[in-house]
Amino acid sequence: MKTKYINDNNISLINSLTDALKNDNISISGRVEIENMRKEHIEKFIEENHNHKISTYNSKGYTTYTTRVDGQKNKIQAQTKEKLYEKLYDYYTGNNIKVNATFESIFPKALDWHTTVNSNSEKTRIRAEKLYNARIKGSDFEKMLLRDVKVNDVKSFLRTFSNTVKDKELSNIKTLLNLTFRYACEELNIIPYNVAESCSKSGIKTLPEKKVGELAYSGEEAQRIVSYLIDSPNVYHEAICLCFYLGLRFSEISDLKKADIKDGVVFITHANTESGNIKNGSIGVRKIPLCNEARYLLDKIMKNHPETEWLFPNGAGNKIFNNRYNEYLHSVCNELGIEYRSNHKIRAHFITTIAKTSGIATASKLAGHGSTNMTERYVNRGITEEDLLASKSLNLGIQTDSDQFRPNNEIIKSP
Repeated sequence: MKTKYINDNNISLINSLTDALKNDNISISGRVEIENMRKEHIEKFIEENHNHKISTYNSKGYTTYTTRVDGQKNKIQAQTKEKLYEKLYDYYTGNNIKVNATFESIFPKALDWHTTVNSNSEKTRIRAEKLYNARIKGSDFEKMLLRDVKVNDVKSFLRTFSNTVKDKELSNIKTLLNLTFRYACEELNIIPYNVAESCSKSGIKTLPEKKVGELAYSGEEAQRIVSYLIDSPNVYHEAICLCFYLGLRFSEISDLKKADIKDGVVFITHANTESGNIKNGSIGVRKIPLCNEARYLLDKIMKNHPETEWLFPNGAGNKIFNNRYNEYLHSVCNELGIEYRSNHKIRAHFITTIAKTSGIATASKLAGHGSTNMTERYVNRGITEEDLLASKSLNLGIQTDSDQFRPNNEIIKSP
């Protein structure tokens, strides 16, 4: 533990004298007088607060002053007693943090602060640490003193990633810079302003991003996943299956209520969503018709969870969580030997299937897109007609005769 300050007024006086020395208009004699006053007060401060012995030793003709602080291993050394006192003063007042702060030393504390302020999950924190270790750790930029970093230094550092990362990763790197400099500015007052805030990524070439459609689950993969999960009572497995039939965003899946299913149609509306930011095209409402397999699945889901208004309740009776949903999807893909992609790629499969069988306009309407240009990004041009036949029963919006998941002779009732 650091020694407690005895005289805060003494610290204020020393800091005032330090600021006075920054005035270029004072005379030489005035500067000498201020320096001597400051030196005397620092000596007094150290004598009152530092309880460890100051020793000297000679090495290669030089005398070194040394003393320990906060335990046997932590030592401070200097070539003169005056410089040692300066270092001790900075140590006990915390000025050493401001003077010697680098991106490397501040980032862990900045991440703690950012995680707390924004209530981020541990998973988000781990991703940030991995990105830092992969893209920032070991760089010259990481070692720069924060008080010396200028806007151009940040811009130059961002340019080093030109043609080496995708745009999303570059944005995430900039986010790490921004949160660290913001912490240094707002919480520690090390720097007067956030030097990363005004830096733009524009002009920095990044690696091309794959369109969502290029990553869509194929018909064969969709068929295998649905066949594997169709009888599972697990609420997340049920949600995964239904998404192949409805192509919903996760926020739409989690917000679904039993009252949203009427006469074989699922209604997705702004009024029925809790998040309030669902895009449903220009009219704000969209309807998705159910094929026989989807009706069977929904009927089973409602029977499995009769106690709540939510279609997919978690163990506490509330809405399911996005991270848990994708964890279950990831696990299922591993078990089936399928490359994992997020729920958004299930949505891309749905849109591709509708676009291939009923046209881009229908796909756009069922997806809730404002334009067919957006829908085009979700269409996987590599999926063939043969691949679509592999999952014929998943052609949503199109009634099929393939009721392979429904037990024989069972009557389908509209939920």
